[in-house]
Amino acid sequence: MIQIIETGMNGRREVIGTAPTFTEAKAKVEAMGAAFMEDDADYPDCADAFMNDGRTLAIQPEGFKVEG
Repeated sequence: MIQIIETGMNGRREVIGTAPTFTEAKAKVEAMGAAFMEDDADYPDCADAFMNDGRTLAIQPEGFKVEG
C-alpha cells in the first residue's frame, strides 16, 4: 500500500489517502491539484508534491523509514 501524507513545518504528518500502487498514488495527487511533483531518486516508490493550495505532500510506501 502506498500512502499520501500531508506534511507540515512543525513535523506534523497526516495520512490523507492511500493507493495500491505508486502510479495510482501519483495520479491521485495530480487530481488533487499538484503544482509540481518529483520522484525521489534515492528512494523507490517515493515522491514529493507541492500543491496549488500551498500544502506539501509526500508519497511513500506504508511503513517507510529513512535508513541512516
